[in-house]
Amino acid sequence: MGSDQVPGILGNTVPDQFVGDFKSGWRYLQGQPFAQADRVGMVGFCFGGGVTWQVATQMPELLAAVPFYGPHPRC
Repeated sequence: MGSDQVPGILGNTVPDQFVGDFKSGWRYLQGQPFAQADRVGMVGFCFGGGVTWQVATQMPELLAAVPFYGPHPRC
């Protein structure tokens, strides 16, 4: 698969999957002694900025979100 196909593949993924993936990572961190899971933030660029917007609207326990570019979530 060429790198030119990646945006098309990601664009066909349901946005809630990315939110669920971030929440899974956050839950994993909660069990790690080196992490301060009560102080979680997220940064995303371009496509990741759009994912950051999605997570910020669906995860109230997220304390900081810094989306750079990326589409805002549909209301």
